[in-house]
Amino acid sequence: MNDVVPFHDGLPALALQAHRDDFDELEDTWQRVDAKAQGAATIAGVFLAAVLAFVRELDALNYFNKWLLTGGIVLLVASIAAAV
Repeated sequence: MNDVVPFHDGLPALALQAHRDDFDELEDTWQRVDAKAQGAATIAGVFLAAVLAFVRELDALNYFNKWLLTGGIVLLVASIAAAV
């Protein structure tokens, strides 16, 4: 009867292993999210540079086009900020 190990003696080791497995899974998920955010920020930065170069070459814009370009620039900056 003395050689029987109670069930609860192995619980801390099982709990620790479960937390390690969860941590590894979450770390992989965050690495994938970070890689996607870096790609999104890069693409938005390229588009922002293109829009600013396009606006610099224009001579005159009507009121509606100014608002469209301003809105596009604001959205691109917001997407870069969200990715950071």
